[in-house]
Amino acid sequence: MRYTANYGMKEPQKNVDLADVEDLNDNFEDIDEIMHNTQISLAPAYDQTSTYEVGDLVMYENLLYKCITAITVAEAWDATKWERAVLSDSAGGGGGGGVTYSTTEQNTGLTWVDGKDIYQKTYHFTELTEQRSKNYDISSDNIDFVIASEGTVKFGANGGFGWFSMPYFDSSSYHADIGAKNTQITIVSEGWYFTEAYVTLRYTKAIPSQA
Repeated sequence: MRYTANYGMKEPQKNVDLADVEDLNDNFEDIDEIMHNTQISLAPAYDQTSTYEVGDLVMYENLLYKCITAITVAEAWDATKWERAVLSDSAGGGGGGGVTYSTTEQNTGLTWVDGKDIYQKTYHFTELTEQRSKNYDISSDNIDFVIASEGTVKFGANGGFGWFSMPYFDSSSYHADIGAKNTQITIVSEGWYFTEAYVTLRYTKAIPSQA
């Protein structure tokens, strides 16, 4: 058995030691305590006499939160203006750890192979009538290259509805997929019609031409 350099956590050696569940659980508890103490040192307690900007971090009831709605007038704690945060939020998002699913465009902190920043945005579409194929214009977002897409679509068939993960779903005679390029998102279904969809894209931005 060997031990980690900084906190002396038990670290079984490959092909030498068998992992012990109790040892692993002890390590997880140590990591949990270390992360919690780090959060406390990085963020102050919520102060109802202060104002906050979007992105500010505070501790409230022993948990770390990030401001999602600016508080311009001091007030008592309002949970609708805060969301649970993770430790990487305090590091400015490096590695994309602070990115959440949001309909607001976010810089993930990651860089594509061509050196451009990678952004993420979730699109929410609602259909009021039966649809089996639909194109959505996203050209206004100035997307250069779509790196990845994922989503979930709500389908209806014979009066029943259900949510299914994309980009591709296939079940017996029913299938559907999401396609995305820099100017539009396409949802196509066969056998079922869809009524609602969330589609998340990761992409680089086009560089505006210089006039």
